[in-house]
Amino acid sequence: MRSSDMSTDYQRLLLTPLLLLIMLLATQNAMAQFGGNSDDPFAQAGAAQDEFLPVEEVYQANVDVSGSNNQREGAVIWQFLDAHYLYRHGFTIEWIANGKSGGIANTDLMIDDGIKKDDPYFGPVQVYYNQSVVPFPLPASDGPIFLATTSQGCADAGLCYPPYTLYFRIDTDNSVRSINADTYHTAANQLGDDTSAQSTDNPTSLFNATTAFSWEKYALILLFAVIGGLILNIMPCVLPVLSMKVFQLANNQDHRDAKAQSLAYAAGVVLSFVAIAATMLGIRESGEAIGWGFQLQSPLFVSFLVYLFFALGLSMAGFFDIGTGLMGSGQALTQRSGVQGAFFTGVLAVVVASPCTAPFMGSALGFALTQPTVVALSIFAALGVGMALPIALISFVPATARLLPKPGLWMERAKQFFAFPLFITAIWLLWVLGNQAGINAVGVILIGCVLLAMAIWFLRLGSAGSKVAGLVILLATLAAPLSDYVQNLPAANKPAAGHVAFTQSKLDQLRAEGTPVFVDLTADWCITCLANESSTLNTVEVQQAFKDAGIVYMVGDWTQPNPEITALLDEYNRSGIPLYLMYPPIANAPAVILPQILSKGAILDAIKNVIVSNN
Repeated sequence: MRSSDMSTDYQRLLLTPLLLLIMLLATQNAMAQFGGNSDDPFAQAGAAQDEFLPVEEVYQANVDVSGSNNQREGAVIWQFLDAHYLYRHGFTIEWIANGKSGGIANTDLMIDDGIKKDDPYFGPVQVYYNQSVVPFPLPASDGPIFLATTSQGCADAGLCYPPYTLYFRIDTDNSVRSINADTYHTAANQLGDDTSAQSTDNPTSLFNATTAFSWEKYALILLFAVIGGLILNIMPCVLPVLSMKVFQLANNQDHRDAKAQSLAYAAGVVLSFVAIAATMLGIRESGEAIGWGFQLQSPLFVSFLVYLFFALGLSMAGFFDIGTGLMGSGQALTQRSGVQGAFFTGVLAVVVASPCTAPFMGSALGFALTQPTVVALSIFAALGVGMALPIALISFVPATARLLPKPGLWMERAKQFFAFPLFITAIWLLWVLGNQAGINAVGVILIGCVLLAMAIWFLRLGSAGSKVAGLVILLATLAAPLSDYVQNLPAANKPAAGHVAFTQSKLDQLRAEGTPVFVDLTADWCITCLANESSTLNTVEVQQAFKDAGIVYMVGDWTQPNPEITALLDEYNRSGIPLYLMYPPIANAPAVILPQILSKGAILDAIKNVIVSNN
């Protein structure tokens, strides 16, 4: 065997376990770390509005019931203020009767057509102004019926409210009275194991034990998931890895092999997304409070990510070549090896995408976490499909492949250039690690990076002795993140001067006092959060506006696990960060959800709305 082939074998030996170890850490370390619904995902705040009121003051409803015995009909009559509207697709009806739960999916409700509107959140929709009547058949019942009716609407000025549910009790004499949510849920909890599932009277509700399933919303979420996955390819964490595969395809003259590799790459991406999602859903099902990005709360996982980005940067810079090993070039290897390499390239792409996913996945994943497992995993799979789509297009659509430049020296130069964003990402992750575990942890992992480079150097020499030395040094490298310097987490960082650390009790206290509050849920590993803070939130103009308006700036730091922050994310149907909430100076008023990618205009308009409501 040639020494170059032997060197390649050990390069694969070096990096493949490192990649698999990182994937395992996303599962096992999360289990150890953590010991072991929600609003519409597209309900976001609009830009400016002169004045806003609590949702219960804008939208009110009563229920009329007619008929007798088993032929009763009901109608929910929603009435609301001028310049506000309700969505046709936002109505749901659920009930508890005769020890069973049931309801009617939105698509089965016989509602009159509304006004057509091109909505900024949902596209073409139907809406209602001033009043809307939602008729529905009542189930036969020998006792009271507990009813939950939900709607969602917005103000013309731009403010959108989260879904709003009202509860009623309908007695056998058709009398109706309003009840609170606790009374309804108490009735639901008394159903027992055999009846806690949805009634067979409403088969569509089998998709979701708490909310009527909507095929329209599901299709829309899948579309947004695919688009979000597609956008991930241009993020700085992913683009260098994607470029590796593009360069390989550009060099591959075997079209059949190129197609096989693109399918293997897609399989690696999709299965990795599904595996991470299944892990997260399993941990949440066990009662632990985690969300998307939980793996980045682990110093151990972040440490191995530093190693991975550092090793990839060394390879792209030309220090050693993994192009014929882990990645699979398709020429130097057999077809089988190329397919295997392409699969692991897909796995690698998902791993390195971890720090970059929040702004394009939050809404879709927030919806996914409220759904049964099959529906949730299909949404994560759609994200993977979107991420794998560019490679598939290059391989299966000849016109797309012809757009690629011809192979040449430029490819090697471009490959070397992409090493720099990988090194920068490794440095940023070291900064995250320092905030998580302290400066000593950074020192340990920096030494580990030097040892990793030394191990690669020894393995490249090719002699038996150097290979043994390289493997020994590699083991020492992998052991470094297990030290107490990395594993012992210090206390959470204190917020900047003028800011208040988030706790639910403090938020409740401020709201009870009628104090407006802005909640910023962030983390050191959240790229979007850091960008928003630098460009908008931490600017002198915005900070002064908060101060002048008397708004308390509350920071929830999710760099390390925090069950209270996770609970707040769940409350607003978010699986990850950033999340920005503006609470008006009205004790029980809902928070306004601001966009995940902030602008000064949006945040200043939200502050002005608070000033108006305070007057």
